[in-house]
Amino acid sequence: MRRQIDAGLLKRLRDELDKDSIKKEWVTYECKLVTPMYGGGVNGGQVDKEMPIRASAIRGQLRFWWRIACGPFNSPEDMFDRESAIWGGIGDKEAKASRVKIRVGNIKSNGEVAAFEYERNPKDCSKYKSVPKPDPKFGHAYTLFSAQGKLNKDKTIEEEAPHKIAKPELTFELDIHCQTYKDDKLTLEQIKSEVKEAIRWWASFGGIGSRTRRGLGAVDVKNSDIKPVSADEVTLKGGILTLVSQNGKQDPVACWQYGGDKLRDFRQGSHGRHYRKNEKTGKYSIPGRSFWPEADQLRHLTGKNADGKHLPKFKPDFILPRAAFGMPIQFQFPSEKNDPPKLNLTPKYSERMASPLILRPYYDGEKWHAAALLLPEWKNVLQEILKLDVKDPVFKYKNTELLSWPNEQQEAERNRLVNTIEPMKQSNGEARANDPLSAFLDYFKQGQ
Repeated sequence: MRRQIDAGLLKRLRDELDKDSIKKEWVTYECKLVTPMYGGGVNGGQVDKEMPIRASAIRGQLRFWWRIACGPFNSPEDMFDRESAIWGGIGDKEAKASRVKIRVGNIKSNGEVAAFEYERNPKDCSKYKSVPKPDPKFGHAYTLFSAQGKLNKDKTIEEEAPHKIAKPELTFELDIHCQTYKDDKLTLEQIKSEVKEAIRWWASFGGIGSRTRRGLGAVDVKNSDIKPVSADEVTLKGGILTLVSQNGKQDPVACWQYGGDKLRDFRQGSHGRHYRKNEKTGKYSIPGRSFWPEADQLRHLTGKNADGKHLPKFKPDFILPRAAFGMPIQFQFPSEKNDPPKLNLTPKYSERMASPLILRPYYDGEKWHAAALLLPEWKNVLQEILKLDVKDPVFKYKNTELLSWPNEQQEAERNRLVNTIEPMKQSNGEARANDPLSAFLDYFKQGQ
């Protein structure tokens, strides 16, 4: 027999809850994807058809942007105490429930599309071309490289099909409720104000799903409380925001693709490496030697240089500047016998380092721009100590410290490196900046 609940007891429980918490008031934000979304589901690299937008994922994004929007803090302990007081957490003494409730509803998908397509080789239709073709409208070969899938060794079968991405124009409603309890040190207005700031920064620079730092899953958020975060606000936090107008285009996808193009060209594309002439087409389309020093530093370190075919042009200073754009980085040379082995570059004390650079479309309230954002404390990334993971390490140089970039006190060394690394110089030979991240911002802004 079903147990009957005493109505008086239920009322007393409700009254007790009302003493501890303020009556719920939800604030609704109208959200829309403006770039393709990659992943975001339970399985990595897949869009969940039943629940493409998850409240838990947005909560994680808001916590991240809250640390920037409401920082800096006096100490890590101070940050943890305030963060757990708002967003919840497990401390040494007790667990605290979040004072912020999040729910997602009214999701309207615009469908999915494969990020890439493998085309048949016209010379042998039983095989595929080695490199898949990105979707012409929503794809981007560099930004979405991890979604390209995989062919078998003979290139006859798709071992892993290219991943699908959610199309822009997906819409949903984000509901936020803030509350306090009688023993809380923060007032309800304080919590609401800081949560609103986190939403502003997330709406301006964050996203949903995977690879949001490369502009995927960017969201346009509409609400009277939402104003774009300005470049001056970013500067006050210690970051740098660079905007580029796309010749009046009101297309956030084009702005996103511009950022991806510039990072590709700067790091390993037309600006970042030498290209040889294709005898068949007459165009310079065959990738050659990189203008960056990493490959030469690994040749120095291992003592291997492909039988002298690629004698190092850079001296052995063991500076690996592209590490500043995020790690891990995998290095794989053409010759297994005469070149360095396959190497994995990571921070010395962890397995990965998120990029301090964010690329995405930015809406200023009137039009869209391509945006490049350096997060606060980006300079610390330049002094990261690095390590190389390799199965059988045989290094010519022992106990060598690998760095991303010299520190600010070593200005002469920084200037020397700038003058030897072609992508860090303008076409007239003058230095763009004295560190790789700032040099990229200049390249991003100038477009060349």
